[in-house]
Amino acid sequence: MPTLLYVFAFASGFAALGYQVAWTRMLSMSFGSSTLAASAVVAGFMGGMGLGAWLYHRVGDRLASALRAYALLELGIALSTALATLLFLRLPPVLAALASTAPGFVDAPIVRVVSVAMLLGLPAVLMGATYPALCRVLIHSADEVERRLGWIYGINTLGGAAGSMVAGFAMIELIGSRGTVLLSNALNLIVALGAFALVGRETRGTRAPDPSEVDERLPGGLPDWLAGLVLFGSGLATLGFEIVWLRALHYVLGAGTYVLSATLSIFLVGLGLGGLLSRTLLRLGRPEWSLGWGQLAVALFTILAIAAEHRILTSPALFDRISAFSRDALALPWLVSLVTAVGVVIALVLPATIWMGLAFPLASRLFVRRVDHLTARAGLAYLLSNLGSIAGAIGAAVFVLPTLGSVGGTKLFVAVNVVLGLLVLLHGGDRRVRIGAVVASLALLALAARLPERLAFSPLVARENPRAVTRLFEEESDLGTVQVHAWQGRPDALAMSIDGVVIGCSAGWSPGLHSKQLILAHLPMSLDRDIRHTLNLGVASASTLRTLARYPWVETLDAVEINPAVLRGTAHFPDAVVLEDPRTRIYVEDAVHHLLRTTTRYDLVINDAKQNVKFGGSSKVLSEEIYRYSLERMSECGLFAQFIPTLYPNESLRLILRTFAAVFPETEIFLDAPSAIMLVGSRCPIGGRTRPTREALEAARAPREIEDVFVSDATALPALWVSSAAELADAIGPGPRNDWNRLLLEFWSMRMPPISPRTIAASMRLVQPVRAEDAPPPWLDDVREEWQTIQLINEAMIRVNEGDPAGAEAIAEAAQARDPDHPLLRRVLR
Repeated sequence: MPTLLYVFAFASGFAALGYQVAWTRMLSMSFGSSTLAASAVVAGFMGGMGLGAWLYHRVGDRLASALRAYALLELGIALSTALATLLFLRLPPVLAALASTAPGFVDAPIVRVVSVAMLLGLPAVLMGATYPALCRVLIHSADEVERRLGWIYGINTLGGAAGSMVAGFAMIELIGSRGTVLLSNALNLIVALGAFALVGRETRGTRAPDPSEVDERLPGGLPDWLAGLVLFGSGLATLGFEIVWLRALHYVLGAGTYVLSATLSIFLVGLGLGGLLSRTLLRLGRPEWSLGWGQLAVALFTILAIAAEHRILTSPALFDRISAFSRDALALPWLVSLVTAVGVVIALVLPATIWMGLAFPLASRLFVRRVDHLTARAGLAYLLSNLGSIAGAIGAAVFVLPTLGSVGGTKLFVAVNVVLGLLVLLHGGDRRVRIGAVVASLALLALAARLPERLAFSPLVARENPRAVTRLFEEESDLGTVQVHAWQGRPDALAMSIDGVVIGCSAGWSPGLHSKQLILAHLPMSLDRDIRHTLNLGVASASTLRTLARYPWVETLDAVEINPAVLRGTAHFPDAVVLEDPRTRIYVEDAVHHLLRTTTRYDLVINDAKQNVKFGGSSKVLSEEIYRYSLERMSECGLFAQFIPTLYPNESLRLILRTFAAVFPETEIFLDAPSAIMLVGSRCPIGGRTRPTREALEAARAPREIEDVFVSDATALPALWVSSAAELADAIGPGPRNDWNRLLLEFWSMRMPPISPRTIAASMRLVQPVRAEDAPPPWLDDVREEWQTIQLINEAMIRVNEGDPAGAEAIAEAAQARDPDHPLLRRVLR
């Protein structure tokens, strides 16, 4: 029977991580992806589990059959998680309704935290209670405490690692968050039915004594306060390390969803293996020695891990071979990159996490003391550890990373482990052990002090030009590492990056990226003269916001930025003066949360959130939910503008277009070739509106900028139009959408082949269909000549990227004959 119960523990852990992965995604739709939202989920989940473990002995011990109690818990988990999931799915409309009647109430952080805790409460309490319940079923003597306590924890944690891996790599993509919950429900039901079946066998056989009936003491030399402190402190350090390492590993591995899932799973594998190994160490005797030296071992391997990562980042040979940001890595097949990343995580993370995993079972064993106190003391140990984990997770995200950074945070948590290990060994060791503990602790602190102040990470262009590019600003947090760089001697060449991806720049850094920032504002403003109230999702260099501000008829300039470090970095850009404009209102929060809670109706919403085709997080800002929430906050005929890189392969681009067109009844597509596709959506027809006159554009100081970069006549900017969603319906075809239930783009982006010019050409070819008539739609009749010239230039750029320079040259010559000075010709001729 013990073997089957261990299988149940594994399956239960698998299901628990399935719930956590799925619920985190679901709750981000209601509360956003901010630090507070993520911390609320962690606190609600772990706090509930700790509370359930602590309360178990008050209720579960009253049932004569320990197996029946365990079976009822698993059944309760299946039912309560199914109910909680239904509530999660109904939260967004409920919050939207509340926002319109009581916006201050919905906006209160305490309301969001309490809401999450209430929704997660019952399922999490029941999950936590399964740990002491299994202890009661499997442990009936002091010997079994030594043999089985760590195995229950270890096997359950390994099940969680498997659940995290399978959910992150397969379940979410194939069956979605809701399907993942249903599969986890099924696992809990199977476990419950299996446990009920064992109850029948138990009643027919000889029942083992209940641990509450066994009067046996366990040897150990630690007082309760110290064992409890280690439980809390090791939980704090473990979750603190997890948050810090996830940030630090970004600098080598990037931010892909597969890498994140693999990292979390390997972290849990280490903890689980540590739990299994605790049995071996307990057989050696003196568990307090194993616990103390284990804490010092955590500190040692953590120091070595950060030192090794620093070596990777500072060694050109290692960086080019290992880092996801090297040019060599960008050309590798995705599976090779993933295997490399997993190997790096195993080498850096696994050794320390195995020692971390030893802490809970060893400290719990010392904390239990008596077999007849097993469920009460094991439950209290679980609660103390989880309270420490909550403090570590929230503290690392909210305080440690923004204040100390990943290296400083590592030093802090190393110090926690060193202090815990030293206290245990000073209290429980003989004279030689005490001396060795002091020497080892001082040596570890000295090693930690020698770690660099920061990890040497910069965007590739800064790394390749260390003498020419200067770092002006850097701030690290769980939301990303924000940096601002500048070319020396060129004040107009600045760029802002997050985790190495440039998200905004001034004109001198990258003409292509800067033109995207400008057209996001100029294009919708050129389509509708009646835009008064605007919302930007993202700030970065503030170029888009500053461009909007130049239009004197715009009355409000709202902007949402989730990362406060971005706003501090924005101050280095000349366009940051727009932040002082009295029309400007900046909201430091998640875009989803703002769209759910605001009561403002916007005439224009610009989605300028961070995008990178190899970054799975882009899938959220290109999701059906973001589009739908935006549409619900737009005025009756308001516009929504979105830029899409032409680097997406056709399958992904079709997914994006299909999702966009499913939300916006009217969708028009514009091409800022060769790099950007512009989508504009609305409830009302986009063409035929009152467009600004040249005099109005001159009042906005727009003509020169537009005519230098995009078109010959500033009033003809809509001539960048290439198609409508209705016209492309057959090319887009039927198929899935990118919604938050599955976020297909998140997974597809990780499996993208290396980007080539032909990818860009195929994207442009998809949105610019060949027409039988060389004429735009009627609402563009007044810019027909400009439109025809641009169509030729676009075709020339497509031919260039298809590898047909002769064809491109012939078409470019035809365009040049029509308009020799057209600004887009420079993009072909260069």
